[in-house]
Amino acid sequence: MRISYRYLIRATVALGGLGVVCGQTPAPFPFPRAGAGSSTGAAKPVQVVDPVVRMKAYSWTIPAKWIFEGTVMNGTSCVDTPFPVVRMISPDGIAELKALPRLDWTWQTGSPIKAKAPASGDCLPLDRMITAAEFAKHMVGVLGVTFVNEVPPPRLAEYRENLKKANEQSAASQLKLVYSGDQARFLVRYNVNSIPVDEYLSVTTRCTENTRRFGVNQVLMSLYSCSAMVERARARQGQLEAMENTFMAIRKSFAPDPQWSQKRMEMEMAKITEQQRQGMQMIKQQGQDIARAAQARQDAFMQGQAMRQRQHEEFLSTMQRGTDMSMRRTQDSMNQRSRMAGDWADYALDLQKRRDPGTGAISKDSSRYSYSWVDEAGHHYQTNDINDNPNGKGTGNWTMQENVR
Repeated sequence: MRISYRYLIRATVALGGLGVVCGQTPAPFPFPRAGAGSSTGAAKPVQVVDPVVRMKAYSWTIPAKWIFEGTVMNGTSCVDTPFPVVRMISPDGIAELKALPRLDWTWQTGSPIKAKAPASGDCLPLDRMITAAEFAKHMVGVLGVTFVNEVPPPRLAEYRENLKKANEQSAASQLKLVYSGDQARFLVRYNVNSIPVDEYLSVTTRCTENTRRFGVNQVLMSLYSCSAMVERARARQGQLEAMENTFMAIRKSFAPDPQWSQKRMEMEMAKITEQQRQGMQMIKQQGQDIARAAQARQDAFMQGQAMRQRQHEEFLSTMQRGTDMSMRRTQDSMNQRSRMAGDWADYALDLQKRRDPGTGAISKDSSRYSYSWVDEAGHHYQTNDINDNPNGKGTGNWTMQENVR
């Protein structure tokens, strides 16, 4: 297990370095001179500083008038390699190139001892390799954009070739790791401040498989670490292709700082001792974990029995509630029909329902009068004149009734 952890740390560092291997090296910056967000081709360098080591980490070259925002985020509990999160936007706020936070997940196979889930909850709950197209479909829903069609990633062949070379180098070394990855690009549409835009939603996935034998019984265990990188490149509708040269130039200008990379490598290697210690501790606890697993299965069975009993009781309760609701709806329907019949009878008999606001009592009298008054003895006084008020005529206290329907 000590060897497996050492290799896992090296795999993490190597996985983070694949961005450079896959062609992300500094290059001339041929900005288009028309229709692509820069009329002069002028450019400026930008960079982000790693707040952990307080050093320049990554740099790009972008159009001189564009706005740049970015930072370096620490890796997750699954893949510890840091990564940049950046946003580069044209002065009008429409054209934009953006790299979202990286998404990581990890799992293992072949061992009765499962790795503990990261306590921070910063990893995806996945236990298999996900294709870039699958991930892109998920992001379309998350981002709330409209899918138009899938288009070929421009550098997919180069990406696959670099993965192949990385696997050849790994096979010839002591690491013997297996690298895999995929790319997908979707054309999507949405509005920015009521302005229609087209966007290339690009996803790159990459995984590392580390398979080793350990323990007295030489158990074959495989450790997998995967990441998904999401990039968004947008422009006004109909101008995305014209902007593609600008976006590609920005991508090719990306350059990690060598001194920063070395510093981060030293920090990673400093963690190996602690990782080894944790690995030995996990082996010592193997027997206890297996015993606890057996007890957990027994507890889960008993809990399952209790859950099934509760589900049965809930089912019966749901059936009863459905019956009660049906009976109430039937009664409500009958009451409604009865009210309708009563209303028609009142209409035929030239009667009007009226409510005493003081007592709430309902009475009926002739509908030929718009206003009806009632006194304490229940006598009615009807009139069509709103000003004809019986109060003050020495005949008692009268209350105007409210017409009902």
